[in-house]
Parts: sequence; C-alpha cells; structure tokens
Amino acid sequence: GSTLYLKANLILCKRDYLRLFGMTGHCASCQRLIPAFDLVMRCGELVYHLNCFSCYECQQ
Repeated sequence: GSTLYLKANLILCKRDYLRLFGMTGHCASCQRLIPAFDLVMRCGELVYHLNCFSCYECQQ
C-alpha cells in the first residue's frame, strides 16, 4: 500500500512530501545540491550523491 502524508492542508505522496518539506544538502564531493528525495551515501556527517561516493584508497 501507499503511504500518504498530510501537511499544510495538503495530501502528498512520499516523494512530493520530501520535495516540499524534506531537508536538502550538498554533496561532500561535487558540492552540488542533493534534493531531499534522492538516495545518498553517508559517511559520518558527510553526504554524497550515489555516483560521487567512492573509496578513498582505490577511487572505485
């Protein structure tokens, strides 16, 4: 089943809820904006786009 969110008199799907009210951030590698609904990789306090995340030793 679907999950719906109610906020500010709006009924929203999860993606739209995150797009409107979710937290955005910046990628620790490329410094570009990461939308709230994107999947990310985290390492400690740092956040990365999936494509930007790589091993420090081998860069893969």
